[in-house]
Amino acid sequence: MLFALKMNPSLVAQWGFGATTGDGALIQGQGIGAAPSGKIAYVGIFAGTADFGDGSPRQSANAGAGVNAAVVTRSP
Repeated sequence: MLFALKMNPSLVAQWGFGATTGDGALIQGQGIGAAPSGKIAYVGIFAGTADFGDGSPRQSANAGAGVNAAVVTRSP
């Protein structure tokens, strides 16, 4: 499967259960997020809670299960 993704740097979109806090989004389910710099975009599919804040999708420090699978895209 091939796809392209272009995001507004200020965009943090999510679906499933979650909440946007500060520069990050805590996601349960699936999510799309952009780093605060706008130069890195993350796409992830999760079994638990993940954080898009300042790095690749990862387990949240607050709670939840880790990332099951993730695709990380970096803009040039």
